[in-house]
Amino acid sequence: ASGVMKKVPQTTVGGITTATNGLTKNGTAVELGGTLTRPTLLTTSPTNTLSVAGASGVMKKVPQTTVGGITTATNGLTKNGTAVELGGPLTKPTTIGTDATNTLTLNGTGLNITSLGSGSVNDSLVVVDPSSGKLKRISPNAVGEKITADNGLTKTGTNVQLGGNLIQPTIITTSATNTIALAGLQSGNVSTDSILVVNATNNVVRRVSPTLAKSKIVMQTTSNNYTITNEDVLIYKGTTAGTITIPDPAANFGREITIINLAQSDNNQNLTLSRSIVIEGSASGDVVANTLPSITNVTIFPSDLTSQSINKITIVSYGVAWFRK
Repeated sequence: ASGVMKKVPQTTVGGITTATNGLTKNGTAVELGGTLTRPTLLTTSPTNTLSVAGASGVMKKVPQTTVGGITTATNGLTKNGTAVELGGPLTKPTTIGTDATNTLTLNGTGLNITSLGSGSVNDSLVVVDPSSGKLKRISPNAVGEKITADNGLTKTGTNVQLGGNLIQPTIITTSATNTIALAGLQSGNVSTDSILVVNATNNVVRRVSPTLAKSKIVMQTTSNNYTITNEDVLIYKGTTAGTITIPDPAANFGREITIINLAQSDNNQNLTLSRSIVIEGSASGDVVANTLPSITNVTIFPSDLTSQSINKITIVSYGVAWFRK
């Protein structure tokens, strides 16, 4: 070998014993990697850069704000961890600009908007396109144009009023509490004005001539039986006896019927009533009869009371029975 052998200190020949602050000693090798034990600065330059093998690009220093260092979210936004979500109170007047190309669409069925300010009838209405879900605005007048009125109602402009033709059978249900009243009715004329009546079966309201509201008188001239329906007075002028069917008192509460037996015969012709009539009270109970004679001097009605010889009777219903008036 060329040269002279000399003695030098051990530290001058790389006698490294430890590695710290981001370095690790492995045998006689010192490697990058480990815990930083003090603030450490690596100085780079455009020429002397710091690269990480296996990764694309060169490491550079940039301001923290450029890498999404978001700490809060306000004005309709909420920060949840590192995520910013739509939702939250508005803290200032806010406008979301849309146009025919850049539309705003809502998907789903739930949308809650709280604490809205009061509007005006001149404000636009926000609507949702049923096919695309896009939000649009329309004039409030456009809604009124779509509303129609019929079956007793009339629409004039945007106003719906009571009045018009009925196009279907219509029922207005009332009760003891929810009654119906007509105020301000004018005086009528009983001789010329119609009278409103209610059908007892289906409650349909109809009108009848005032002449029909008067007592209905029927004269029976044929010698046969007769059934009373809506007659008030029945005059029997047959020549033989007959049977008169009178209606159920339960369905005719308060009704009065007069029956006159004027049978055209020299002999008495009895009319037999289909129901017994209470004609008198007594200690033993009501006295009833169902025969009406045609000759007043014949003691037939009732057969046991000569003072009651008559050929005419007016009966009134109290619901449970017919009573002689």
